[in-house]
Amino acid sequence: FAQAVAMGLTLKEPPTPAAFCEELALAADAHDQELAEELRHLPRLLSWDTTRALGQLRKVSVPPSQLRGVEGLPPHVVPVLLTAVYATLKMPHDFRQAVELTLRCGGEADAAAACAGAMLGAHLGTAAIPARLRKSVLYADTVVDTADRLFQARQVRETLATALAQHKRRR
Repeated sequence: FAQAVAMGLTLKEPPTPAAFCEELALAADAHDQELAEELRHLPRLLSWDTTRALGQLRKVSVPPSQLRGVEGLPPHVVPVLLTAVYATLKMPHDFRQAVELTLRCGGEADAAAACAGAMLGAHLGTAAIPARLRKSVLYADTVVDTADRLFQARQVRETLATALAQHKRRR
């Protein structure tokens, strides 16, 4: 999840769904190889009917006994993360639709919607987040100030890295 947000903040052009999922899989591989493999297969689900795809995602890494009597997303990190990434890839330019898609899943949909919202907010910027949601953020000024400082630090780092690379080439 952190890798997805970081990519949204740093990449100028969004990668293809396959490239995006491969980067996430590489980050996840050290922690959970099964999640990494599921991320690699996730782009295939984009061509499926949405209801069918979401139905499959809710089952990943969850024992069938834990799905009995559970409507929507089960309280398990893998289906929540996969659903969030799926919604982000399915609606990459529409914050509202992606979040709505996850919320309609039910169950742990609030966690999936928060993850999808964070990924799309990083990618699309705060202007893509509906104003009524931005207004209700506690300590919003502090959050924005911190985000601005992190963004400026990244720009400085990129500038220094570019200058260093140019300096090395001149040698």
